Amino acid sequence: MDGLERAKLKDDILRLLQNMKHGISLPYIPPHLMEAHGEISGYMIKSILLEIYEFDPMIMDLKMGDYYYAQRTQYTEPFLARGGFVKQFEDADIEKQKKIIELEEEAKDKVVQRRKNKHQATLAKWQVKTFWWLFFIGIIGGGYSIYQIADKIINPKGVVTKEEFEQFKEELAKRPAPVLKDSIK
Repeated sequence: MDGLERAKLKDDILRLLQNMKHGISLPYIPPHLMEAHGEISGYMIKSILLEIYEFDPMIMDLKMGDYYYAQRTQYTEPFLARGGFVKQFEDADIEKQKKIIELEEEAKDKVVQRRKNKHQATLAKWQVKTFWWLFFIGIIGGGYSIYQIADKIINPKGVVTKEEFEQFKEELAKRPAPVLKDSIK
């Protein structure tokens, strides 16, 4: 008997208790339970009554001795109205499915994390091997830039002195002005 069938049997026993005034006494097995659930032994009914009582003692009164006597309580009907043991079983099954999905996602995350760590390790090795080469090339480039800046400051080229500028002005004044009409055509 699987979990869902067992939950249905528990709900049927609680419905039977709800409909009976005085409760049930075992080893008596109601005939409609035998029809609905096939071969049911008195031992199975006792174990199911114990499971119900251990789940929530408020659902039913259970007196044990040579005979088991079970009787409904005020909480039996609300429990069945909320779905009873079938609802409990379905909720537990949904939780199991969520847990399975969560475990599968964790396994996928571990695989992705391993791949990521492998690529990061490869990249780190590459960075270690190339760092000093790039560092020295950067130092050489920086030194060359400093040399160029210092050279332009110390030996300025293209800087015109006042005398050279005056001489240039005189040469321009001696030259004839260009004719703009000819250059437009």
